[in-house]
Amino acid sequence: MPGATKRRPIKIMFSAHTPQVVLDDLRERYSYWVDPEPGDDEMVDWFQTDEWKKFEASQTPGSWLSGMREATAMSQKALGQKLGGVSPARISDWEHNRRAISKEYAKALSKVFGISAEHFL
Repeated sequence: MPGATKRRPIKIMFSAHTPQVVLDDLRERYSYWVDPEPGDDEMVDWFQTDEWKKFEASQTPGSWLSGMREATAMSQKALGQKLGGVSPARISDWEHNRRAISKEYAKALSKVFGISAEHFL
């Protein structure tokens, strides 16, 4: 007697810095298993969409910092240590836009998180 099983949906997320070769390989290998969204025929560059542009325009240096820190599951204390002894209180001030991030620290943050220093200025 044939039976039916329910497939649980699997949600896979990639960082913005996932190499294109990896994404292409995954698409080639597993496209058969992916149920496309209705009307979702075309692949688009996320960074060219209106949604991304609105999001980027709404971000402050502090929101970039807190978002990146949380996305990497890093505590304020751990981030401070990576920056050479910055106190968690100062990082909190940066995240809440109570204090500006200097160019020196913006460059250091860009190295830690792998994004442009302009996001932190």
